[in-house]
Amino acid sequence: MSALLPWVFVALAAVTLMAGLYALWASFRAAFGAAEMPDMQGTVEAASRRELVAEKEALLQNLRDLRFDHDQGKLSRSDFERLDAKLRARAKQVLKLLDADVEPFREKAEALIAERIGKDVRAPYRKSQKPEDADAPTESGAAEEDAPAESTAAESTAAESTPAENAGVKACPECETENDADAVFCKKCGHRFAEAGDAEAKPESGDADDAEASSERDDAAEAEGDRA
Repeated sequence: MSALLPWVFVALAAVTLMAGLYALWASFRAAFGAAEMPDMQGTVEAASRRELVAEKEALLQNLRDLRFDHDQGKLSRSDFERLDAKLRARAKQVLKLLDADVEPFREKAEALIAERIGKDVRAPYRKSQKPEDADAPTESGAAEEDAPAESTAAESTAAESTPAENAGVKACPECETENDADAVFCKKCGHRFAEAGDAEAKPESGDADDAEASSERDDAAEAEGDRA
């Protein structure tokens, strides 16, 4: 038993020495930047941010209380303006510190988003692949090309059929109302349409009047000759 006791102390000394060497090696790495202490750094940053957030809330509450006291008449106008400007200046400083604390994370997030979007846009399969039937006209394109031709044919057919349909209609010269082809009077203003018989009769009656007038002139000329 007495022979094993020295070996126990030797083992304990060796373990202690190794632990000390490991701690010294870790401290040297942290000192020279080879390794960081994320847990301690994160704890310090979280604590400072909590303090800033708490101070911001306190400043906002003080501003509300100051406004309330001024509205109640407990503070003069000059004191209110002086204290309000002081609290607002400190609140701006705290907000700037909070924004500066978040800025590195915002930049990292924007970089990750830009990298992700860039990978999606510059994906090799999107750039290299090309549809086999890219040059072939699609069915929708062919349908769109046929549609104008059909519409043009329909319009020409309608234009050709319009005169035939309007052939049995006559418009009133007074009110321009369309009436049937065989209508005698306008259905709106009552204007009498000139019939074909009347139109033919008018020239005949005109010729008869001319012949009668010429015969009268001849008779008058003969009478004057007899008198002479």
